[in-house]
Amino acid sequence: MNSRIAKRLRRLTALLLLTAFLLSMFASGASAASARTKAAYLGPMATPFDGTFGAMFPGASPERKTKLLLKTIDAIPDGAASRFVVTYGAPGLRNFTWAATEEGERLTRAMDALDGFPLDFVMLDLTTGRGIAYLPDETMYSASCMKGPYVAAVCQYQTFRVTAAWQKQMRLAIVESDNGAYRAVHKKYGTKGMAKLMETAGVDSFDPSKRYASLPPEDLAKLWVAMYQYLFLSTETDDLHTWCRRLFLKSRESFFRDALPGQKVYSKPGWLDLRRYNTRNDAGIIIGKDRNGNRAPYVLVVMSSAYGKDAELRELTRALDGVHTLLAS
Repeated sequence: MNSRIAKRLRRLTALLLLTAFLLSMFASGASAASARTKAAYLGPMATPFDGTFGAMFPGASPERKTKLLLKTIDAIPDGAASRFVVTYGAPGLRNFTWAATEEGERLTRAMDALDGFPLDFVMLDLTTGRGIAYLPDETMYSASCMKGPYVAAVCQYQTFRVTAAWQKQMRLAIVESDNGAYRAVHKKYGTKGMAKLMETAGVDSFDPSKRYASLPPEDLAKLWVAMYQYLFLSTETDDLHTWCRRLFLKSRESFFRDALPGQKVYSKPGWLDLRRYNTRNDAGIIIGKDRNGNRAPYVLVVMSSAYGKDAELRELTRALDGVHTLLAS
């Protein structure tokens, strides 16, 4: 072998070994830092989408707003970066820091209180397109959270098939989280509505024919963004979307609602106390406020195995709401 080529190969091999060593050191250090101070590290901002949020408000169509919001969720960094709480959204966030604020410290404490329980969350302000996320691409079991998107999808895409009798069953499925009512509704309406909602949201992580699913929190957040267009921005002349929206104000066992009694919370929680699926989730739209007291709705998804830890989950919700106020301003 030519000595020059051999020398280059040796250099390349050494470089590859050094790179592998540095990456392993970074990974172990990042893991330790993550376990020690989860929220205290403000991770890198995600790559912003093409364009600006100025195109969203005012004057943009509901469809345009939805597409931009979905696109910014797609920009949340996955992999190593998601082991830290990361900000994402508009380019204006590039130099925005909140981790050292009172709200950031409160979030750190709330996450530390749930140490030992798998925990993921995604928050997205629906006015500015700014948000934070933690382990957004980690697959979790939905439990009854899936009933919310399913019923909303039926109301939106199969409107003329929704009769008063079946509205009663849908109400039981959402408000009381009645599994029998949900099973009946699912059998009646099939997969058409859910498949369409998934297509709109750009979600393909689960089978729409299944009543429940395992999916990452970022996908559940995207479903709620798509639902926001129908539930809050709809120009339909029928009142089914209004009726459907109000169902989510009354869902039982919402730790979001219990944590934020002064705010309107539209959510569908899910819970299960089984060895295989020990689950305590909540997902929906919260009508929060910015620092000036202006209305600032946002999507929030929290997925965890922290069944029986509602006090800690309520504190986590309040902490996330506080950070939202900063991001929304």
